[in-house]
Amino acid sequence: MSFATKVKEELLQGQTAFGTKPRACCHHAELYGLLLFCRDFSKSRMGIKTDNEGIALKYATGVLELTGHRPFMTQSESGRDRVTVPTAADRSKILAAFGYSGNEVTRRLNRANLEFDCCHAAVLRGAFLSCGTVTDPEKDYHLEFILSAKVLCNDLMKLLSEWNLTPKYVQRNGAHVVYFKDSESVEDLLTLMGATESSLDLMGTKMYKDMRNRVNRRVNF
Repeated sequence: MSFATKVKEELLQGQTAFGTKPRACCHHAELYGLLLFCRDFSKSRMGIKTDNEGIALKYATGVLELTGHRPFMTQSESGRDRVTVPTAADRSKILAAFGYSGNEVTRRLNRANLEFDCCHAAVLRGAFLSCGTVTDPEKDYHLEFILSAKVLCNDLMKLLSEWNLTPKYVQRNGAHVVYFKDSESVEDLLTLMGATESSLDLMGTKMYKDMRNRVNRRVNF
């Protein structure tokens, strides 16, 4: 299991950073983040593609909760899951649940869905499940969100900066990427989202690498 998969599996357990089940407001915010940060979230198209079956089921369960109807689910030969909301009526119902009319020119983060500070962490958790990944700390310290909308990318960066995080931005192959390259920021964000065990694993790996590097330097000297 890759480190990114481990992080997402931990987040799927539904624990907050304090080890308790999310409140109703956080459940709403997490579901919002999961849907909003997918490639498709509009009146014409809505859905997710993922290699993680748990994330696909979480998305489908959320759609059922919001609309009363099950979405359309398929799986490719390679095992990639796809969940789509097939009807315009259901897509409109989901948009309305998060405060959208469906006629928006650009996709923006609607702060009305973030009732308390804990909801900020929840929406980031949903966003990471939707479009985030993190590198194995044995290789590098790197966490990123890959988005299709630049304005939404700016909103995400602003939200992250409010938690004393300093995200960086790059455009890659037509996508907008918000990323962190320093271990402290990756640790802090993992902890904020609720992946505390993964954050501790990263800290342990960093300590081991630092010690190994010091030993190597002394041996070389």
